[in-house]
Amino acid sequence: MQSNRSLEGLFSSFSPDGNTYAIATSDGRLRLFDSGNGRLKVALGNKNSSSIFNSLASASVNENITSFSWIPSKEAACATASGLIVGTASGHVQLYDVQRGEIVWRTKDAKEGGVYAVSYSAGQNVILCSGRASSISIISAADGSLIRRVEASRYALTSLSLSSDHRFVLTGSSTFQLLQSDTFERVAKYTGHQNQVKTIRFVDGMDLFVSAGTGERDIAIWQAPPPAFLTRNQCRAAVSLPLERPAVHVDAVGVPDAGAEEGEKEEEEEEEVEVGR
Repeated sequence: MQSNRSLEGLFSSFSPDGNTYAIATSDGRLRLFDSGNGRLKVALGNKNSSSIFNSLASASVNENITSFSWIPSKEAACATASGLIVGTASGHVQLYDVQRGEIVWRTKDAKEGGVYAVSYSAGQNVILCSGRASSISIISAADGSLIRRVEASRYALTSLSLSSDHRFVLTGSSTFQLLQSDTFERVAKYTGHQNQVKTIRFVDGMDLFVSAGTGERDIAIWQAPPPAFLTRNQCRAAVSLPLERPAVHVDAVGVPDAGAEEGEKEEEEEEEVEVGR
């Protein structure tokens, strides 16, 4: 097992169709692998990569990658299955066409002081990014133009996540804020981590999100939005799961309840029997 020190600055994620697995390192290298057989498909940000990627390599190798997120190609003017949004320590955001090895667009100085997190909103076809500044930058996914900046906190926003139904935006710093995605009004405030929030992620298809604090040896699970009996300023974690080592990155996916599925199947069978009678 790799030590946490060697994993710092490492980012990984599956493409929306699940066919590609991306790994990025903080020194500007991107590796895209075939999820089925594990073979390397594309190597970006490396001067020794194949000639088709030389221009991309020279453009990205000197920039420290701080975050990335996938985006469907039809929303981002890519000619291939999907694109990859990359945020850098210099504050730029750029979109790669992962098959052609080309930069589709680049937004300079999207976040003063560096980009800490990027996330794609399919509902509005925009990219949200957070960083050292306390605002959220909203960028057009079609052409990379900066639409506006929204003040969301008094502190640097170290993490950012969007719910799968596009209703909520979750921001993290020393605490969490749950915001409406259309108005950016605060719905709830969450507290519980002793240190600065390292990473957060909504659970697809469920009203939950997971988080990890910097240097903390546990992962917290929260309800979003919080139960009605809680005030919006006193939300605490529903469950905390212990870890042997502090988490560097978290991701989550909802798993259907097998019992619920069996119950629905039995009801459907009963209905079919009644119809047959």
